Amino acid sequence: MTFDLGITQKSDGELELFGDMWGGSISKTLGDGLTTLKKEYAYKVIEQKFAYEGASVFREINQDGTQNVKVEML
Repeated sequence: MTFDLGITQKSDGELELFGDMWGGSISKTLGDGLTTLKKEYAYKVIEQKFAYEGASVFREINQDGTQNVKVEML
């Protein structure tokens, strides 16, 4: 059985990501060290939390890959 990316849950509930980085297919899509995946996950957590509170969330992605997130309470 082969896989590219996996997630395990530790006994303390923390999630751990791991992957087969050979060949570079994961890095191209999800970033070196899974940075793109981690950024997207962080943004979705922020978006869901504030949406639940009735706020609007806006994101701007800069040329260097960093993001600015703005939250407007309604």
